[in-house]
Amino acid sequence: MPVDSVNRVVPQLIARGRYAPPTLGIRIDPRVDAIARRQGIGGVLVLGVLPGSAAERAGLRAAQVTPEGRLIPGDAIIGLGTTEIGTAEDLRAALDGHQAGDTVTLEILRDGDSVTVDITLDPGT
Repeated sequence: MPVDSVNRVVPQLIARGRYAPPTLGIRIDPRVDAIARRQGIGGVLVLGVLPGSAAERAGLRAAQVTPEGRLIPGDAIIGLGTTEIGTAEDLRAALDGHQAGDTVTLEILRDGDSVTVDITLDPGT
């Protein structure tokens, strides 16, 4: 484990008895991402945006499912800061390099275009 991670995690463990990594406030599912990749959609699909979350404040858009069961992609996260995001694990690892309250730049795919969004990370629960 990198020393920077230890320096960030250990004080929280001592003070609170647990580590709460920073969060965007989105729902994701690696299984859905794998299906989307087979259809040419990269990154981590935003499947839900939690009310009052950093993602909601930043205007992230969740995927929608039509009454016929067809998935309409919302935003797909493809970068966080200078880190390329291809999987949910990439996203978790990139978030681990930050703290709640940090403002980071997300690169997202929205309607086929690359868009950047600044987002201030929430504390995890």
